[in-house]
Amino acid sequence: MKLTQADGILSYRRFFYLKFSLILCLLSIGAYLWDTPMIMPNGGTWLGYGLGTIATVLMGWLLWLGIRKRHYASNWGTVRGWVSAHVYLGISLVLLVSLHSGFQFGFNVHTLAYVLMVIVVASGIYGVFAYHYYPQKINQVRGGLDTSTVLQEIAELNQESTKLAMTLDSTVHTTVLKAIENTRIGGTLWQQLHVTRLGRRRFGWQKPNAALADIVDENYDNTMYRLANHLIASVDEDKRRPLRRLLELLGRRNALINRLQRHIQQKAFMRVWLFVHIPFSFAFLSATLVHIVTVFLYW
Repeated sequence: MKLTQADGILSYRRFFYLKFSLILCLLSIGAYLWDTPMIMPNGGTWLGYGLGTIATVLMGWLLWLGIRKRHYASNWGTVRGWVSAHVYLGISLVLLVSLHSGFQFGFNVHTLAYVLMVIVVASGIYGVFAYHYYPQKINQVRGGLDTSTVLQEIAELNQESTKLAMTLDSTVHTTVLKAIENTRIGGTLWQQLHVTRLGRRRFGWQKPNAALADIVDENYDNTMYRLANHLIASVDEDKRRPLRRLLELLGRRNALINRLQRHIQQKAFMRVWLFVHIPFSFAFLSATLVHIVTVFLYW
Protein backbone atom coordinates (compact mmCIF):
# COMPACT_ATOMS: atom_id res chain seq x y z
CA MET A 1 0.00 0.00 0.00
CA LYS A 2 1.35 3.39 -0.98
CA LEU A 3 1.92 5.78 1.91
CA THR A 4 0.32 9.20 1.66
CA GLN A 5 1.64 12.52 2.93
CA ALA A 6 -0.65 12.21 5.95
CA ASP A 7 0.80 8.79 6.76
CA GLY A 8 4.31 10.26 6.80
CA ILE A 9 3.22 13.07 9.07
CA LEU A 10 1.52 10.78 11.56
CA SER A 11 4.40 8.31 11.74
CA TYR A 12 7.15 10.94 11.84
CA ARG A 13 10.23 9.62 13.72
CA ARG A 14 8.39 6.43 14.67
CA PHE A 15 5.42 8.27 16.15
CA PHE A 16 7.63 10.40 18.37
CA TYR A 17 5.05 13.13 18.94
CA LEU A 18 2.27 10.62 19.52
CA LYS A 19 4.32 9.09 22.32
CA PHE A 20 5.21 12.53 23.68
CA SER A 21 1.54 13.57 23.67
CA LEU A 22 0.46 10.36 25.40
CA ILE A 23 3.05 10.88 28.15
CA LEU A 24 1.91 14.48 28.57
CA CYS A 25 -1.72 13.39 28.82
CA LEU A 26 -0.97 10.59 31.27
CA LEU A 27 1.03 12.93 33.51
CA SER A 28 -1.79 15.47 33.43
CA ILE A 29 -4.41 12.86 34.29
CA GLY A 30 -2.20 11.54 37.08
CA ALA A 31 -1.76 15.02 38.55
CA TYR A 32 -5.52 15.67 38.30
CA LEU A 33 -6.37 12.42 40.10
CA TRP A 34 -3.66 12.97 42.73
CA ASP A 35 -4.68 16.55 43.51
CA THR A 36 -7.24 16.93 46.29
CA PRO A 37 -8.23 20.61 46.38
CA MET A 38 -10.35 22.03 49.20
CA ILE A 39 -12.86 23.21 46.62
CA MET A 40 -14.29 21.74 43.46
CA PRO A 41 -11.56 21.37 40.79
CA ASN A 42 -11.42 24.42 38.52
CA GLY A 43 -9.01 26.71 36.73
CA GLY A 44 -8.37 28.71 39.90
CA THR A 45 -6.46 25.98 41.80
CA TRP A 46 -2.71 25.55 41.64
CA LEU A 47 -3.19 22.60 39.28
CA GLY A 48 -5.67 24.58 37.22
CA TYR A 49 -3.18 27.42 36.82
CA GLY A 50 -0.38 24.97 36.03
CA LEU A 51 -2.32 23.10 33.37
CA GLY A 52 -3.64 26.38 32.01
CA THR A 53 -0.11 27.71 31.64
CA ILE A 54 1.03 24.56 29.84
CA ALA A 55 -2.04 24.71 27.58
CA THR A 56 -1.42 28.40 26.78
CA VAL A 57 2.22 27.78 25.86
CA LEU A 58 1.17 24.79 23.81
CA MET A 59 -1.54 26.79 22.04
CA GLY A 60 0.93 29.53 21.12
CA TRP A 61 3.36 26.98 19.76
CA LEU A 62 0.61 25.33 17.71
CA LEU A 63 -0.43 28.67 16.20
CA TRP A 64 3.21 29.30 15.27
CA LEU A 65 3.00 26.51 12.67
CA GLY A 66 1.45 28.91 10.16
CA ILE A 67 4.54 31.11 10.39
CA ARG A 68 7.00 28.20 10.40
CA LYS A 69 5.56 26.77 7.16
CA ARG A 70 6.42 29.99 5.35
CA HIS A 71 10.07 29.99 6.46
CA TYR A 72 11.56 27.23 4.35
CA ALA A 73 15.16 28.04 5.30
CA SER A 74 14.49 27.82 9.04
CA ASN A 75 16.66 25.51 11.14
CA TRP A 76 13.88 24.94 13.69
CA GLY A 77 13.10 21.39 12.61
CA THR A 78 11.37 20.13 9.47
CA VAL A 79 7.90 21.21 8.42
CA ARG A 80 6.77 17.57 8.52
CA GLY A 81 7.93 17.29 12.12
CA TRP A 82 6.12 20.49 13.06
CA VAL A 83 2.91 19.29 11.44
CA SER A 84 3.20 15.91 13.19
CA ALA A 85 3.58 17.67 16.54
CA HIS A 86 0.76 20.02 15.58
CA VAL A 87 -1.62 17.08 15.07
CA TYR A 88 -0.85 15.13 18.23
CA LEU A 89 -0.29 18.03 20.59
CA GLY A 90 -3.39 19.73 19.23
CA ILE A 91 -5.48 16.71 20.18
CA SER A 92 -3.86 16.53 23.63
CA LEU A 93 -4.74 20.21 24.14
CA VAL A 94 -8.42 19.23 24.49
CA LEU A 95 -7.62 17.01 27.46
CA LEU A 96 -5.30 19.54 29.09
CA VAL A 97 -7.86 22.34 28.86
CA SER A 98 -10.62 20.05 30.14
CA LEU A 99 -8.53 19.16 33.18
CA HIS A 100 -7.52 22.80 33.59
CA SER A 101 -11.18 23.82 33.84
CA GLY A 102 -12.06 20.94 36.15
CA PHE A 103 -14.88 20.21 33.68
CA GLN A 104 -16.68 23.32 34.92
CA PHE A 105 -18.57 24.91 32.02
CA GLY A 106 -21.19 27.62 31.72
CA PHE A 107 -22.48 30.44 29.52
CA ASN A 108 -19.35 32.61 29.62
CA VAL A 109 -16.27 33.53 27.61
CA HIS A 110 -14.28 30.73 29.23
CA THR A 111 -16.59 28.06 27.88
CA LEU A 112 -16.72 29.89 24.55
CA ALA A 113 -12.95 29.56 24.27
CA TYR A 114 -13.28 25.85 25.04
CA VAL A 115 -15.95 25.32 22.38
CA LEU A 116 -13.88 27.17 19.79
CA MET A 117 -10.89 25.01 20.68
CA VAL A 118 -12.91 21.83 20.15
CA ILE A 119 -14.06 23.09 16.74
CA VAL A 120 -10.48 23.90 15.75
CA VAL A 121 -9.21 20.48 16.84
CA ALA A 122 -12.13 18.64 15.21
CA SER A 123 -11.58 20.45 11.92
CA GLY A 124 -7.87 19.65 12.14
CA ILE A 125 -8.64 15.95 12.63
CA TYR A 126 -10.83 16.08 9.54
CA GLY A 127 -7.94 17.78 7.72
CA VAL A 128 -5.62 14.88 8.54
CA PHE A 129 -8.28 12.45 7.30
CA ALA A 130 -8.80 14.52 4.13
CA TYR A 131 -5.10 14.53 3.25
CA HIS A 132 -4.98 10.78 3.82
CA TYR A 133 -8.15 9.81 1.95
CA TYR A 134 -8.86 12.27 -0.87
CA PRO A 135 -5.53 12.30 -2.78
CA GLN A 136 -6.11 8.62 -3.58
CA LYS A 137 -9.70 9.32 -4.64
CA ILE A 138 -8.57 12.26 -6.80
CA ASN A 139 -6.02 10.08 -8.60
CA GLN A 140 -8.66 7.42 -9.21
CA VAL A 141 -11.15 9.91 -10.63
CA ARG A 142 -8.55 11.74 -12.71
CA GLY A 143 -7.27 8.51 -14.23
CA GLY A 144 -3.95 10.01 -15.32
CA LEU A 145 -5.51 13.00 -17.11
CA ASP A 146 -5.03 16.55 -15.95
CA THR A 147 -7.83 19.11 -15.77
CA SER A 148 -6.67 21.05 -18.83
CA THR A 149 -6.75 17.90 -20.98
CA VAL A 150 -10.30 17.06 -19.88
CA LEU A 151 -11.46 20.64 -20.49
CA GLN A 152 -9.92 20.62 -23.95
CA GLU A 153 -11.66 17.35 -24.80
CA ILE A 154 -14.98 18.72 -23.57
CA ALA A 155 -14.49 21.83 -25.71
CA GLU A 156 -13.79 19.67 -28.76
CA LEU A 157 -16.93 17.63 -28.10
CA ASN A 158 -18.92 20.86 -27.73
CA GLN A 159 -17.66 22.09 -31.08
CA GLU A 160 -18.33 18.81 -32.86
CA SER A 161 -21.80 18.47 -31.30
CA THR A 162 -22.74 22.03 -32.29
CA LYS A 163 -21.60 21.55 -35.88
CA LEU A 164 -23.48 18.29 -36.14
CA ALA A 165 -26.64 19.76 -34.62
CA MET A 166 -26.56 22.57 -37.20
CA THR A 167 -27.11 19.99 -39.94
CA LEU A 168 -30.34 18.86 -38.26
CA ASP A 169 -33.59 20.74 -37.64
CA SER A 170 -33.73 23.88 -35.49
CA THR A 171 -35.33 22.10 -32.52
CA VAL A 172 -32.38 19.73 -32.14
CA HIS A 173 -29.87 22.53 -32.71
CA THR A 174 -31.47 24.77 -30.07
CA THR A 175 -31.69 21.93 -27.57
CA VAL A 176 -28.02 21.01 -27.95
CA LEU A 177 -26.83 24.62 -28.01
CA LYS A 178 -28.67 25.56 -24.83
CA ALA A 179 -27.47 22.43 -23.04
CA ILE A 180 -23.88 23.31 -23.89
CA GLU A 181 -24.15 27.02 -23.13
CA ASN A 182 -25.68 26.48 -19.70
CA THR A 183 -23.24 23.90 -18.43
CA ARG A 184 -21.43 25.13 -15.31
CA ILE A 185 -18.32 23.43 -13.99
CA GLY A 186 -17.02 24.23 -10.51
CA GLY A 187 -18.84 27.21 -9.00
CA THR A 188 -18.76 28.23 -5.36
CA LEU A 189 -17.30 25.98 -2.71
CA TRP A 190 -20.80 24.98 -1.60
CA GLN A 191 -21.74 24.05 -5.18
CA GLN A 192 -18.53 22.07 -5.58
CA LEU A 193 -19.35 20.04 -2.47
CA HIS A 194 -22.83 19.30 -3.87
CA VAL A 195 -21.70 18.63 -7.42
CA THR A 196 -23.54 15.30 -7.72
CA ARG A 197 -26.89 16.96 -7.26
CA LEU A 198 -26.16 20.23 -9.07
CA GLY A 199 -24.26 18.81 -12.02
CA ARG A 200 -27.35 17.20 -13.50
CA ARG A 201 -29.40 20.34 -13.09
CA ARG A 202 -26.72 22.59 -14.57
CA PHE A 203 -26.51 20.55 -17.75
CA GLY A 204 -29.93 21.79 -18.78
CA TRP A 205 -31.54 25.22 -18.72
CA GLN A 206 -34.67 26.80 -17.33
CA LYS A 207 -37.78 27.48 -19.39
CA PRO A 208 -37.70 31.13 -20.50
CA ASN A 209 -41.34 31.15 -21.65
CA ALA A 210 -44.17 28.86 -22.64
CA ALA A 211 -43.56 29.30 -26.37
CA LEU A 212 -40.29 27.38 -26.11
CA ALA A 213 -41.65 24.65 -23.85
CA ASP A 214 -41.37 21.98 -26.52
CA ILE A 215 -37.61 22.45 -27.02
CA VAL A 216 -36.47 23.18 -23.48
CA ASP A 217 -34.55 20.59 -21.44
CA GLU A 218 -34.20 20.89 -17.69
CA ASN A 219 -31.28 18.50 -17.39
CA TYR A 220 -29.08 16.09 -19.25
CA ASP A 221 -31.54 13.21 -19.04
CA ASN A 222 -34.26 15.27 -20.70
CA THR A 223 -31.84 16.39 -23.40
CA MET A 224 -30.95 12.82 -24.24
CA TYR A 225 -34.59 11.76 -23.98
CA ARG A 226 -35.73 14.37 -26.51
CA LEU A 227 -32.94 13.57 -28.91
CA ALA A 228 -33.77 9.88 -28.61
CA ASN A 229 -37.40 10.67 -29.44
CA HIS A 230 -36.25 12.52 -32.55
CA LEU A 231 -34.23 9.43 -33.46
CA ILE A 232 -37.22 7.12 -32.99
CA ALA A 233 -39.58 9.40 -34.91
CA SER A 234 -37.20 9.80 -37.84
CA VAL A 235 -37.61 7.33 -40.71
CA ASP A 236 -34.87 8.80 -42.86
CA GLU A 237 -31.59 6.96 -42.27
CA ASP A 238 -29.66 10.06 -43.36
CA LYS A 239 -31.15 11.88 -40.34
CA ARG A 240 -30.94 8.96 -37.95
CA ARG A 241 -27.18 8.54 -38.48
CA PRO A 242 -26.21 12.07 -37.27
CA LEU A 243 -28.69 11.81 -34.40
CA ARG A 244 -27.03 8.60 -33.19
CA ARG A 245 -23.65 10.29 -33.49
CA LEU A 246 -24.95 13.30 -31.58
CA LEU A 247 -26.22 11.09 -28.75
CA GLU A 248 -22.83 9.41 -28.62
CA LEU A 249 -20.99 12.75 -28.45
CA LEU A 250 -23.25 14.11 -25.70
CA GLY A 251 -22.89 10.89 -23.75
CA ARG A 252 -19.10 11.11 -23.88
CA ARG A 253 -19.29 14.79 -22.98
CA ASN A 254 -21.49 14.08 -19.97
CA ALA A 255 -19.14 11.34 -18.77
CA LEU A 256 -16.18 13.75 -18.94
CA ILE A 257 -18.12 16.50 -17.16
CA ASN A 258 -19.15 14.12 -14.38
CA ARG A 259 -15.57 12.95 -14.09
CA LEU A 260 -14.28 16.52 -13.89
CA GLN A 261 -16.99 17.51 -11.42
CA ARG A 262 -16.11 14.58 -9.17
CA HIS A 263 -12.46 15.62 -9.38
CA ILE A 264 -13.38 19.17 -8.33
CA GLN A 265 -15.61 17.82 -5.57
CA GLN A 266 -12.85 15.63 -4.12
CA LYS A 267 -10.46 18.60 -4.09
CA ALA A 268 -13.11 20.74 -2.41
CA PHE A 269 -13.62 18.12 0.31
CA MET A 270 -9.85 18.03 0.80
CA ARG A 271 -9.57 21.78 1.47
CA VAL A 272 -12.94 22.70 2.99
CA TRP A 273 -11.63 22.10 6.51
CA LEU A 274 -9.28 25.08 6.16
CA PHE A 275 -12.28 27.41 5.88
CA VAL A 276 -13.19 26.30 9.40
CA HIS A 277 -9.80 25.63 10.94
CA ILE A 278 -8.06 28.93 10.19
CA PRO A 279 -10.78 31.48 11.11
CA PHE A 280 -11.81 29.53 14.19
CA SER A 281 -8.15 29.37 15.25
CA PHE A 282 -8.03 33.16 15.35
CA ALA A 283 -11.39 33.26 17.13
CA PHE A 284 -10.06 30.74 19.66
CA LEU A 285 -6.94 32.86 20.19
CA SER A 286 -9.05 35.98 20.77
CA ALA A 287 -11.38 34.23 23.21
CA THR A 288 -8.41 32.74 25.06
CA LEU A 289 -6.80 36.16 25.46
CA VAL A 290 -10.07 37.52 26.85
CA HIS A 291 -10.24 34.49 29.16
CA ILE A 292 -6.72 35.13 30.48
CA VAL A 293 -7.26 38.85 30.97
CA THR A 294 -10.55 38.38 32.83
CA VAL A 295 -9.03 35.72 35.06
CA PHE A 296 -6.17 37.95 36.17
CA LEU A 297 -8.42 40.99 36.56
CA TYR A 298 -11.35 39.49 38.46
CA TRP A 299 -10.10 36.30 40.11
